[in-house]
Parts: sequence; C-alpha cells; structure tokens
Amino acid sequence: MTPDSTTSNDRSKAIQILVIDDDGEMRTAIDYVLEAAGYKVITAANGKEGLREFAAARFDLVIVDIFMPEQDGFEVLMEIGKSSPRPKMLVISGGGTYGLRRVLSWAERFGVQNTLSKPFTREQLLTAVEQVLSGS
Repeated sequence: MTPDSTTSNDRSKAIQILVIDDDGEMRTAIDYVLEAAGYKVITAANGKEGLREFAAARFDLVIVDIFMPEQDGFEVLMEIGKSSPRPKMLVISGGGTYGLRRVLSWAERFGVQNTLSKPFTREQLLTAVEQVLSGS
C-alpha cells in the first residue's frame, strides 16, 4: 500500500454517502464498492425512504436514481435542494422512457454535480464519486 492510498482511504472513512435506488441489486453493488473504498454508506429503496434517511443524518454525498416508486429522483432532488447545507449530489439513471441525455440534463438543473448512466463499472462509479467530492 502506498502512502497516497492510505491518505485517500483515511479521508474517505469520514465521508458518509446516501444511496437511493429502487433496484436492490444495484443498491447492493454500489454499497459494496463504496464500502470497500472506505466510505460509510446508507441505502434506501425508494425516494420516500431516502428522504427519511436524509432527514435523520448528515450526508456528504447523495447518489440518487431518477426513476423510482414512492417519490422519484426529481422529487428527492427538489427536497434535498432545500436543505442547508446541501450535500453534493450524483444522479444515476438508465434513462427510462424519457431518454438518458434528457434525464441527466434535467438533473443538472437541480444542482447535481455529476451524472452517471447505467450500466456503469466499478471504476466509473469511484471516479464519479471522487470527482463530485473533490469538486472537479
């Protein structure tokens, strides 16, 4: 292990991430990848549950799917956008019937720092998370 990876891992341990996605396999995979990278992860199966989790704790990053039951990702983004301080946000989506590019461009209007289209690789997820957290 190099000194740089230790520093990065130490920094990530203090970072808490909320993952909101109705796809159980996707949620589990994201949780696994992020926890292995040293992040603390809380998951929620839909927008309504995600907003309850959000209200209960402070998160540095919220990863939210757009198309979900209960409350969709746009409703979640609007509610989170009202919070102060507002966490950084990463939207993930397969596009649904609206078309992926349109969905992801709409998300950016809600103050989302980055978007990621499904399916994505472990490396793409970690890169997107690092970019959002570092502000680049």
